[in-house]
Amino acid sequence: MRLLVLLVLVGAAVAMPPKDGRIIGGTECKPNSQPWMASLNYGYHFCGAVLINEQWLLSVAHCWYNPYSMQIMLGEHDVRVFEGTEQLMKTNTIVWHPSYNYQTLDHDIMMIKLFHPVTITNAVRPVALPSACPVSGTPCTVAGWGTTQVEPESSVGTAFPQ
Repeated sequence: MRLLVLLVLVGAAVAMPPKDGRIIGGTECKPNSQPWMASLNYGYHFCGAVLINEQWLLSVAHCWYNPYSMQIMLGEHDVRVFEGTEQLMKTNTIVWHPSYNYQTLDHDIMMIKLFHPVTITNAVRPVALPSACPVSGTPCTVAGWGTTQVEPESSVGTAFPQ
């Protein structure tokens, strides 16, 4: 059940609506406040993921790229700025849900295994999984890179909003 809660939160954080896939009305996170978030890169940021242990991430299957060319950036806050906290990792294996359907996006979930474990720091560490299902109405945080306003020209979208 803990995994189900995590899947719902990850799906909300990394799912991309048809228009622009951005978090509207959010606020920028403090640096290192979401150390489990990862940026999936193919020469540029294109999706988010969640670090669930030192070598595995959870994301949505529609964000798949060839594991040999996809890179994972952890410890990132602003995707345009080198902050000294980043860890750039290569992927080893991608595992999709066995019933994933790319047309309907049913079972839109995947696991990503890194070639090497991350180094645990203040900026990079796995998400703390809950010990029980949250009570209905419990506030939660949805995080990812995106804009915080409807007008794209007024919000850059490279710092980490929540």
